[in-house]
Amino acid sequence: VATAAAVSESSCESMASSLESIKADLEAIKGALGISEFEMQAQLEAIKAIKKSHPNNLAVKHFDFEYFKTLSPSQKKALLKIVNSGVENADSGMGCYAMNPGDYDDFLPFFEAVIKDYHKIQGHVKHIT
Repeated sequence: VATAAAVSESSCESMASSLESIKADLEAIKGALGISEFEMQAQLEAIKAIKKSHPNNLAVKHFDFEYFKTLSPSQKKALLKIVNSGVENADSGMGCYAMNPGDYDDFLPFFEAVIKDYHKIQGHVKHIT
């Protein structure tokens, strides 16, 4: 009986050590991503709620969850940064900011919808400079 208890205690210690190692690995992954899946999910839930509570927030209004699902993890992170102002300030009229000029091309479906709504433009638009 004493031997079984010692083996069981040893197994528990080994399992606890393994869990601590897994936890450390997960923290490293979260740090590398910059935003955890849990934080991302919380932000997506906030966007869903703001769509209902503040329908004039253009960033949230035009945030397309199906489009979001097609993005890579790094693109998802970038798009959530772009709309963060609208999530943090639900009463914002615009609610989004490109982090760099390339965002307009990288997230064209999103930005095109927001900009067209802001400027009250319908149909196809061709920008000429």
